[in-house]
Amino acid sequence: MSSLKLFNVGPGSVVEIPARSVERERSLQGLVERHMETFLGVRFLASEYSTGPRHGGRIDSLGFDENGAPVIVECKRGQDAGVINQGLFYLSWLIDHKAEFQHLVRERLGAAAAAQVLWSDPRLICIAEEFTRYDAHAIGEIPRMSGLLQQLTKRILESALEGEITDHLGHEKHEKATDGNTRNGTRYKAVITEVGPVAIDVPRDREGSFEPQMVKERQHRLTGVDEMVLSLSARGPGGCRSADLSF
Repeated sequence: MSSLKLFNVGPGSVVEIPARSVERERSLQGLVERHMETFLGVRFLASEYSTGPRHGGRIDSLGFDENGAPVIVECKRGQDAGVINQGLFYLSWLIDHKAEFQHLVRERLGAAAAAQVLWSDPRLICIAEEFTRYDAHAIGEIPRMSGLLQQLTKRILESALEGEITDHLGHEKHEKATDGNTRNGTRYKAVITEVGPVAIDVPRDREGSFEPQMVKERQHRLTGVDEMVLSLSARGPGGCRSADLSF
């Protein structure tokens, strides 16, 4: 770590402590795991966690931060062009196996902690001697991708609500009403989803009889939306440094 120096401060003197590389990845990983809460503010859960024979992976370390967010920690000695992509590969697996992670939290930290797992902000912490320009580019792309998921979630929710009010009224948006009740604009609503907060426009009718089901009247938190969005978008219309990635 050329950018970080350590010193031994004594009476009347300051001596720089010579840097030395971690001899093995496992040594670095063990050091991080033993002091994870001190270094990262993360409670340690498991080491070398298997993702099963089908997925064929092994996560270096799993943790749980003070806000309830799941945390993956990947450690690599030297410069490794694949550390970020490998971490994202494991993060994808974790999001698809929420129940397994919550079972692990319940087993290690108790039922109260398991009930507080916050899936809207999972974290990936990558620790390596240096990162490549490809890693830097991948990190820069993450906020953009997160924003795209929020926009896609908004479009899917609003489309579903539009379908609901069409069924309720019995006619399409620009068709003539047959019973006198018609659309009456929209109202703003903010909901919390697994991809973050999303602002949507909920349609209204003149008689006030429309009761949306996708996003109910007093509902402000939605679960399972991320899986629906990813499923629909997949089908489509026709010395060490660390990178802490929060989603």
